[in-house]
Amino acid sequence: MIEEQGHVMAVEPGAVWVQTFRRTACGKCQAKSGCGHNLIEKLVPDRQHAYIKALNDYSVQVGDEVVIGIEENTLINASVLVYLLPLCALLLGLLLGHWWQLHELASLGMALFLLLLAFARVRNHSRQNFVQKKTLPVVLHVKLAAQPIS
Repeated sequence: MIEEQGHVMAVEPGAVWVQTFRRTACGKCQAKSGCGHNLIEKLVPDRQHAYIKALNDYSVQVGDEVVIGIEENTLINASVLVYLLPLCALLLGLLLGHWWQLHELASLGMALFLLLLAFARVRNHSRQNFVQKKTLPVVLHVKLAAQPIS
């Protein structure tokens, strides 16, 4: 389970919107002076927070600190679907065009067509899983705030 802490920003029936702080390894990286990621982090300060919808069975209020989590398999499957499927479709289109001895532009067109089909499949799959709430993180527990001593 991959876990992240955050603050509840909004409460919906059965779900909450959680604000998390984006942490990067830029401070520890030796290539930070020549890295585009570090430059974007400096130019866009708004990107320090992420807003995530999470399923919730607890009684929480806006401002509560919670720990949300998502299964590793869910993240791995999503990564394979988003990155590997379109890449394989593109390469398959190029290989089929070469195998069928098509003109280079026709091979490229076939590769781009299969790439677009793969993107459409990823989008459709993502929408179905989001509607069915299969890929949403869940609130694992609510962190108790320290009570002031009176």
